Amino acid sequence: MPQLPQFPSVFPLWWIAGTASVGAILSFLVLRFASKRLGLVVTYVFLGVYGAFGLPASLSGWQRSRAALAIVSFAVNVVTI
Repeated sequence: MPQLPQFPSVFPLWWIAGTASVGAILSFLVLRFASKRLGLVVTYVFLGVYGAFGLPASLSGWQRSRAALAIVSFAVNVVTI
């Protein structure tokens, strides 16, 4: 007969609540203090991923468009926040 482990197979409630609290606090801090920079980075990365998988017709033109779109995204972010 196999031996059962000595620890429970599910996390206790205090562990789940603590993990959720830490995640919520860190998310709030990131959104509060890094939202301007984070928006620009997310836009730039998503455009890069789109360019990598979408196979644009002109790579040099796409890089210029990507930079211009990132600048526009940053300007809109600064104006609205």
